[in-house]
Amino acid sequence: MADAASFPAGVPVQSESELLAGLKELAADVGGEGVAEIVDLFLGDSLELLAELRRGAELGDAARIASAAHAFKSTAATVGATELSALCQEMERLGRAGQARDAVPHLPGLEAEYRHVRVLLGRLRSQVETADF
Repeated sequence: MADAASFPAGVPVQSESELLAGLKELAADVGGEGVAEIVDLFLGDSLELLAELRRGAELGDAARIASAAHAFKSTAATVGATELSALCQEMERLGRAGQARDAVPHLPGLEAEYRHVRVLLGRLRSQVETADF
């Protein structure tokens, strides 16, 4: 697992306990197997959303950044990845404001947090599926 020292300065880091709390809350609504399915969807879909954000940044396409960040923000929030969701929200804001160049420096932090969340979700997924909290 990455520690805060491996993140760009100023990037918030999701704690495992916060993420687990979010997954428990979700499990109360959809059950452990439902959460496992949602986590699997996030892990699959998020790679494409991250790639779309990168493409938007490379092309200087603010609309693409805003669209991908909006979708990424929502899926991150669904699995309880609040820090990742907040980073996506900032990227979305910049994209909507037409500030593609200003969004680019935020991408490394978002990618670092995403990798961190993927590791945490991978570790927590089996606990949630079996309701082993």
